[in-house]
Parts: sequence; structure tokens; C-alpha cells
Amino acid sequence: MNDSNLNALQEKILKEMNRRGFTGAHAEYSGYGDSMDFFEVKTTTTEKDDEFYRTLSPLDANDPLDDLIGDFLEAVQPGFEIDEGSHGTLEFKVRDDGQSMHVHMDHTAIAEFEDDEAYLDAEVIEAIAHKLRLLQVHACLIRYTGCGDSMDGYEFAYEDEHGQPVAVQNPTVQGEISDILDTFMCNSAVSGFWNNEGGQGTIRISIEEEDSYWNHFNNLEDSESFEFSFTEAEVAQP
Repeated sequence: MNDSNLNALQEKILKEMNRRGFTGAHAEYSGYGDSMDFFEVKTTTTEKDDEFYRTLSPLDANDPLDDLIGDFLEAVQPGFEIDEGSHGTLEFKVRDDGQSMHVHMDHTAIAEFEDDEAYLDAEVIEAIAHKLRLLQVHACLIRYTGCGDSMDGYEFAYEDEHGQPVAVQNPTVQGEISDILDTFMCNSAVSGFWNNEGGQGTIRISIEEEDSYWNHFNNLEDSESFEFSFTEAEVAQP
């Protein structure tokens, strides 16, 4: 989007905020692939900077101002559409003259890279394979994700010897498998899972050891900030 179109969009945001008596707006967003997973806009009428965040109130998702700020985000930073995703914040503050506005944006893009240090040892494979025999299944595909010092959880998919899905309802044994995985992940060679940027992956365990594998991906975040300053006079110029 060129500067004139971007200024026209900022003018619409400024006019809508002035019309409704808003002095500021704060938007948070995150997305992955070609979709926006989360987008929320909050506004305030306070004129004191130290009251900005604690006086914010959310807008409805179908609010016209919500749509305008969403259009602004897509115009200046469509980075959330990369497969690895991104997240960030936008802040709009109307200046005292009511004819100008300052915009601050913090944007973080996420990249994935495979960790070559991820490998399964025979003891882990055998320990989980033993549990699979108790469940009378041939293999299990485990998906996981986590960030910082916590694991968001595991997703289990079980297969028979022909690779067909098998429904398993045994929370006790599945909990024992989770405990084995927790101990294994905490002591594994991968590092990215435990930093604040997180990681994710898949583990396949089969009662035939040679068919087992582990694919782990670490996240790498790249953050940058943007500043925009707008006055109505910029749109009025030919």
C-alpha cells in the first residue's frame, strides 16, 4: 500500500476515534499460515498516559473501528501470513489537537528450524513400546508443543499393524506414557523447547524399534518496532 492510501486509512481511524471520544486504542494479534488466529482491539477515553492500559475496554469484533485497525495491520505488516506465524501489538494515540495521531507497532515474526540434536534412545522407545503392547496397539504418533519451562500438552494418535487409526480409552496408561515423555524431554539435548521462544515436534514410537523417530523444531523469534505519525493535513495535500 502506498503512502497516500495508508494516510487515508489513518485518517478514517482518527475520525472514527474522535467521533466516539476515544483518545487511544490498543490492538493485539497473532496468526499462523494464512489466517489470523487472534485479533482484539481495546479503546480508552483517558487523557492520562499512566492510565492508558488500565482503562482499556474491548470492542466488539464487528465494530467499524475494529475493522479499520485490522485493515491498517494488514497494510503495514502482513507478516502473520507466513507459515511460521507472528504476533504483536498496535497502539494508536490521538494527540491533544485532535487532528494528529501517533501509532506504535511491535511485531514479532516466528521462524522454525529443525534441531539436529533430537534423537530417541533405545530405553525410551522400549519403555513406551511396552505401554503400547499393554494397549494392544502397534504404534503411536505423539504431537507436542511448548514454550518457556512448560509443556502445553501431548496429542496421541494410535495405529494398528496396518497403519489404521485405533481408538484408545485408557487414561492410566496414557498418563504413564506422558510421564515417560516428560522425563525424556526434560533431559534431552534439544534447547529450543525450553527457551521462551518455544518449540514443537512429533514423536513416533512403534513396537518395531526401527520404525520409531523424533522430529523436533525450535522457534526463533525476530522482533521489530515501527512508528507512524499522522496529521489530517497530510491527506489534504494534493
